[in-house]
Amino acid sequence: MHYLRLITRWHIALLIAVYSCAAVAQPIRPDLDFKTDLLKEKRELFAKAWYAAREGHITHSQKLAVKLKNYPLYPDLEAEWLSFRPREARFLEALDFIKQHSNTTAANKVVSAWQSKAVRYKKWHWFEQMGDPKTLPTEAQCQFTLTLLNSKHRHEEGKSFGKDLWLFGKSQPKECDAVFNQLTRIGVINDDLIWQRTALAVASGRKRLAEYLLKQLDQSYQDIGQAMIDFRFSRHQSISDEYLTDPRSIYFLTDIFKRLARQDSRTTAQRWLTLVAEGKLTDDTNIRREIGKRIFLSRRSDSQYWLAQLNPSHLDETISDWLLRSAIAVEDWPQIADLTNKMVELHGIESLDERQRYWRARATDELGDFSAAQHQYKALAEERSFYGFMSADITGSVYQLNHHAIEVDNQEIADIANQKGMRRLREWLLLEEHGKADLEWYFISLQLSQREKLAATRLAQIWQQPNLAIKAAISARYWDDVEIRFPLNYRDRISHAIDGIDIEDSLVMGLARQESAFDEHAKSPVGAMGLMQLMPATARQIAKTIGVNFIHTDLLDGETNLKLGSNYLDQLINRYAGNAILATAAYNAGPYRVDSWLAEAQNCQRIDSWIESIPYQETRDYVQNVLTYKVIYDTLLGRPTRLLSPGQEILGAASQFSAID
Repeated sequence: MHYLRLITRWHIALLIAVYSCAAVAQPIRPDLDFKTDLLKEKRELFAKAWYAAREGHITHSQKLAVKLKNYPLYPDLEAEWLSFRPREARFLEALDFIKQHSNTTAANKVVSAWQSKAVRYKKWHWFEQMGDPKTLPTEAQCQFTLTLLNSKHRHEEGKSFGKDLWLFGKSQPKECDAVFNQLTRIGVINDDLIWQRTALAVASGRKRLAEYLLKQLDQSYQDIGQAMIDFRFSRHQSISDEYLTDPRSIYFLTDIFKRLARQDSRTTAQRWLTLVAEGKLTDDTNIRREIGKRIFLSRRSDSQYWLAQLNPSHLDETISDWLLRSAIAVEDWPQIADLTNKMVELHGIESLDERQRYWRARATDELGDFSAAQHQYKALAEERSFYGFMSADITGSVYQLNHHAIEVDNQEIADIANQKGMRRLREWLLLEEHGKADLEWYFISLQLSQREKLAATRLAQIWQQPNLAIKAAISARYWDDVEIRFPLNYRDRISHAIDGIDIEDSLVMGLARQESAFDEHAKSPVGAMGLMQLMPATARQIAKTIGVNFIHTDLLDGETNLKLGSNYLDQLINRYAGNAILATAAYNAGPYRVDSWLAEAQNCQRIDSWIESIPYQETRDYVQNVLTYKVIYDTLLGRPTRLLSPGQEILGAASQFSAID
């Protein structure tokens, strides 16, 4: 009887194992609901085992994982076990695991754990086999470099690493002293390298380091070096041509002219041009641009003249762009026409981007050549872009979305759904481990072909994962499936969020699309969170105003984020007397910056000129994108729309807005 019971138990265990394997092996059907599958129980068991492993309860985790060996994320449990107190005896096992599961979150976990262990115990052979030593913390890089210098076979490699560590404008950790002493003894660190680092220290604002380095040089460097330090750190900021034209000043020149341009950009421009013309300095594109940038940002009436002096042949596209924008800011149509026509003469009409084409058409129009302008506008109106839509408004043309859906067949979608990486990604999404899901997609995207990325894009759309679909389309570099790039998944939630306030849902959709690409869990480096990328302090203030209970983690809840973000945008629209364009700029850059830009603007200036004159490229692009996205959403929803609402074509008196609190 005992023997029969054993046989029976064995059969039951076998049946369970077969069922489990069948459940895992069953192909994922993309046509099913995203959450409909046979892995729910295993997913829940994995979550328990994974949590236990992260808490250090390895034995308990391993017991729970007995039934999970065919589960897509089982390697991540193994990664946790391998990463728990890494022991040298398991190093080869870790390497084999990384190779077997390369480009997964599991391998990434093991690499991170063993790299940390390598740094702690100076096991550089571990680190080198798992990553780039140049990613080590600086202290560890210096220790690693010293090991190379003391190695007979890697001595030259150590010299190269050491030079990179030396040429840094700030003080390095004490662990680097032994490296620098050895490089000095063998002649690698010589006067020229010391002089280069002195220049880097001056540019970085490290006076003590610069003076310390200068003392190591002979007398021939002392006078010029002290002049450079005095210019950078004393209130009396002037420097003679004698020092500027000394060949040894070459490492200091960019920083010097950058600072001189901040004091007086016009005088600096004249000085630079004169010294170059006299052959005392060699022309340098970086220095021209540093001076030109200050001239452009000064927004003075003679900016166009000086920018033209810095770029007489219009060969520097960066300075030419500043010159064009300076002309646009004051609506100098002859200058705009002349500059864009010269660009065409020099580089051909194909060289002009959409912005340059638009302003060329505007200048042609303003100067009275209506027929030529209409021809230029109509060509541009074929584009799905801010300038294309602006041109369509001017010509009365229909907006062209140029929608071309991604064409992949069902088999391609099924194939990508059943790839190991996509199975893993799906599990992270269902576990709501969004950081892991993002990292998993990054690794997957490195391995997929163009065609597979297109299939992944369509699969993400089927899964109702709009952010993933957008990222996949970007990875595939496919821009023309408008329905995927501008999803309507959040339409109902946005309609609910704006209930009771006078704001268009398409504007909120456009702004959320720009801010987060509909990633509810997005976090920016500066702390902005959620769909509409709100800062916690701003959100707290808005929540208090509208009477909503709030803690900062609520910003990762879609409904809460949309509610607070929409109300903040509404407040900005009211601040700017109903002008949604100014409110959009303020949402990105802050109302006080926008107020200052308005104060500098001429009265009754056209809004397209004002947008072009925004000094921050990020905000300039942001405003144009949100306006464009709003048009796309209105068009997708079948609504008549215009890029600029009636009354927004003219900016109006700046004081009208800047006086509003």
